[in-house]
Amino acid sequence: MRRRCELNQYVMRGKLAREVKTGDTQQVGYTDKPIGARWWQSSIDHGKKLAGFGPLYAADPSTMFGLQAARRGLGDVAGPADWFGKFQSYVKDGPWHDAAHAEQWLAGRTNEPPRRLARCRLTDMRPYLDGELDDRCWQGMKPLVLENAVGDTAKEYATQAMFAYDQEFLYLALKCRHPKGKQVPPVKVRPRDADLDAFDRVSILIDVDRDYATYFRLEIDQRGCVREDCWGEAGWNPKWFVAIKSSEESWQIEAAIPLGELTGDRIAVNSAWAFNVVRIVPGQGVQSWSQPADVQPRPEGMSLLVFQQEPGRAAAPPMPKAP
Repeated sequence: MRRRCELNQYVMRGKLAREVKTGDTQQVGYTDKPIGARWWQSSIDHGKKLAGFGPLYAADPSTMFGLQAARRGLGDVAGPADWFGKFQSYVKDGPWHDAAHAEQWLAGRTNEPPRRLARCRLTDMRPYLDGELDDRCWQGMKPLVLENAVGDTAKEYATQAMFAYDQEFLYLALKCRHPKGKQVPPVKVRPRDADLDAFDRVSILIDVDRDYATYFRLEIDQRGCVREDCWGEAGWNPKWFVAIKSSEESWQIEAAIPLGELTGDRIAVNSAWAFNVVRIVPGQGVQSWSQPADVQPRPEGMSLLVFQQEPGRAAAPPMPKAP
């Protein structure tokens, strides 16, 4: 939502925060201070008020993880690291424990990395979006293999995903296998925010500030149709590019998502987002990269997507932008 304000997708005027309703769209205005700093400080101020309602509210991880993200946004590194360390000593297992472990690992990178750590590789050659997955950026990359989250579909409907990036796009490759006879032909014209619920589909959850509560969701189905939402708000309509290749045994996707639709920050090597890849096969089950996961998003189940470059390129000068 903060990024949408930065892109002027909401009304921004005056010195006081307020809501303005225009037709069916709710638009939010913020102070004339820098949006990021104001956003983070507002979260921290509300966290202090919430503490007055007692520990049941103030200690809820879905709230406290967001407050740590706000503190990081304001430059406080030590405070969140200390909080995550204490949280891990109180909560011994479960998705919130795993998320705290991931944040602790990011802060020092000295302990064992999280089990479900994913890597997004820097590329100097953009893929040609045709669904073939034979571009140089995908070569030699170990795919993410999704596991069963609900039901048992990972064998018959095996799913693999790969991520790459440059400073303009996040690139996604998907290979979704299915039994013969389950093929659905690609559509010729894609409507905006199509109804995907009856079709085999994949959801990509992206949480750029790692609050494990708010996220972008990009969905693609076996026909090549797409829909998107920002924290459940379907009015978010980013411009992104998707190609599909379909056969009797699988459907494959290549996609390019402009980074400017997701963040205003430059992607630094070794930085990380929280994310998940979830495949829903209607009437059969749900697969995911990390868990818990279900048909409806479970943000507390997200793991880390770490932006990296190949070791041999660490000392190399920047490559010119590909045409």
